[in-house]
Amino acid sequence: RQKKVWTDEFGWIPEDHVKRYQQGERCNGGSRWISVEKDEKLHRDFSKPWEIRTEHYLVRTNHSLEKGAELARKLEDFHDLFFQMMGGFFNNASEIQALFAGNAARPTAKQGKQNVVHYYRSREEYIATLKAQTKQPIEITRGIYFPDSRIAHFFYESDTDDDSTLYHEATHQLLTGSRPMTSEIAVKSDFWIVEGIACYMESFHRDGENFSVGDPGHGRLQAARAHFIRDKYYVPFREYARMGMVAFQSVKQPEIARNYSQSAALAHFFLHYEDGRYREALIEHLSQIYSPNKTVRDNPDSMEELTGVAAEELDQQYADYIQRLAPTPRAAKK
Repeated sequence: RQKKVWTDEFGWIPEDHVKRYQQGERCNGGSRWISVEKDEKLHRDFSKPWEIRTEHYLVRTNHSLEKGAELARKLEDFHDLFFQMMGGFFNNASEIQALFAGNAARPTAKQGKQNVVHYYRSREEYIATLKAQTKQPIEITRGIYFPDSRIAHFFYESDTDDDSTLYHEATHQLLTGSRPMTSEIAVKSDFWIVEGIACYMESFHRDGENFSVGDPGHGRLQAARAHFIRDKYYVPFREYARMGMVAFQSVKQPEIARNYSQSAALAHFFLHYEDGRYREALIEHLSQIYSPNKTVRDNPDSMEELTGVAAEELDQQYADYIQRLAPTPRAAKK
């Protein structure tokens, strides 16, 4: 069996293929070599995409092999920090150990356990493809995760390098895909944290070999701060937590945008307040909301119960916290 090595340009390829790939050739099965131009033509249609496999992801794309490898690398980095931060979300030590054992340096994961990502060469193709799969307004999205198929969908944007949507939808994929369950999450209440944790994780950032998340200067968090201080906008926590998925998502603009920002800021508050005083409670809350047990999932312990702090006091603590949440050097470094 050929020894494979990871390359940031092409993903996992046989070690003795690297030089020829760098020179513009592509292996088209066995010992047959073709030009990069011909390879691009073969994969232009999404029915015959490039497939880039890593420990935790399978990326399919008709944009380019290089873009697929770049995306897979970003997602593996995100996965690494996500499970270091959210290890308590899982039920037992062996499950956590199994998750921490994986990394991009060993392409051994079974396909069934990989997170599948589809990356389209254009926004137009993304819209046309997904319109046949859902009634949701795909035109207003920059990415979407479908719980039923457990596939996340994105498209190439030439005018931006903003990866916030990638990490937002990747969070939904990792949380939902980690448990054998239906897609009915936070239907009756507590939907704020479903979007709040995803909005919080949008702040994921890589600086060389260092990963961080939770930068107070991130757009969602500073928007929440501005809404609170300038606009006097804040939905009291007890009322906020009562909202299920439909109630939360049926709010119109500009309130819906403000609610997403407030959710991100509340997640930041519960994860970082007083050096993580409420972190374990929040992760336990998430674990119950995503529980495979429908009874637990529909009736999770509230944050008031898990923290032992009344909502009114949490509101006051949040008020003090959000006003002090000025942009600072990136937090939560690996």
